[in-house]
Amino acid sequence: MVISKKESNILLPDDIETWKNLFENANDLIQSVDKDGKFLYINKKWRDILGYQSDEARQMTFPNIIHPKHLQECFAAFAEMQKGRSFDNFTTQFIAKDGRIIDVEGNISVRMEDGKFLSTWGIFRDVTFRNQREQELDHIAKMLVRRDFELLQTNDILRIRDEQVAKEHELNRAKSEFVSLASHQLKTPLTIIKWYIDMLNAGYADNVLEKQREYLEKIYNNTQRMVELVDAFLNVSRLELGIFSIKKEPIDLKNKMESILRDFEPKIKEKSLNLLQSYAKGNFIISSDLKMVQIIFENLISNAVKYTPAGGTIRVKMQKKDNEILIGVVDTGVGIPADQQSKIFTKFFRADNVSSQKVDGTGLGLYLVKTMVEKIGGKIWFESIENKGTTFYVAIPLK
Repeated sequence: MVISKKESNILLPDDIETWKNLFENANDLIQSVDKDGKFLYINKKWRDILGYQSDEARQMTFPNIIHPKHLQECFAAFAEMQKGRSFDNFTTQFIAKDGRIIDVEGNISVRMEDGKFLSTWGIFRDVTFRNQREQELDHIAKMLVRRDFELLQTNDILRIRDEQVAKEHELNRAKSEFVSLASHQLKTPLTIIKWYIDMLNAGYADNVLEKQREYLEKIYNNTQRMVELVDAFLNVSRLELGIFSIKKEPIDLKNKMESILRDFEPKIKEKSLNLLQSYAKGNFIISSDLKMVQIIFENLISNAVKYTPAGGTIRVKMQKKDNEILIGVVDTGVGIPADQQSKIFTKFFRADNVSSQKVDGTGLGLYLVKTMVEKIGGKIWFESIENKGTTFYVAIPLK
């Protein structure tokens, strides 16, 4: 994309500080280079990863940070930029101040004025970890092929059985790593799409027609569903790979539940649901993992809201019992068929009565909840009658 001087004036003065903050605090490496290749701007992420300060970068040109094996292609690309050409999905390697090699991928746009080249803006992602994981997955794939060949060379039944078990384990791990990698790569563009939709809805672009706003709302809702699905896949793969670390800290469960319920207020009001809350006296502070508690509560409340018909009731209750805190989430929703209740915590399972109603869901929520509850040392169970409602109970230890 070529940015002209006229187009750059679209921003109002009041917006300039907002955009500066967005660039400075972005999670990507952002840089601007003038016609001589000198750095005009580098953001905080760029400085943190490469180790150079702004005053140092001003004395440098872009070839100073390029890996020698990529210099020729970068010079050729820069020559094309001076003619007005932009680049998408440009890949290269940066060299940090301490000598580390950083794999990057990103887009480079060109700023022109009256047909003359002024500068470039590059937005790069650090893909070093991703590339390393891809190499590891390739290694695993080659290893599995080699093992398959070895299996064909032997008639030893016990060895075949043992190697099949090992192969299955490696395949499951490879699949989980692939899902994690793919989900991570999906989340970045989805987040950007959602961000731009938020900006359009907030009025950053003038004269959005009512019909266009209706389409934006549909795009936003479907993008949000995709973000939630990707988050679910990421959490499942992290749990199965054993890389979802538990970080204990003091958590006030009552405050956390009330905060989550406030987040769901718009959906609760939209369906005219009655929300009741009942908390026993005393404090509900535990030492546990905040992120896991957040995911557990959000999924239980989300299910209650999602599967309770308009005008129904949701009740949240909390009390201390022995050395545990007992949380109950009660709804007057569709309930769970008796013959399917044993499968409700199974990955990707959805009961027939909700599937037939075309209610959005991934079949991962309760699997995540049960796994995380057990990770933090708790227990989960439920009671349900079809067409009358469901109560989920979670017991979390005080220590």
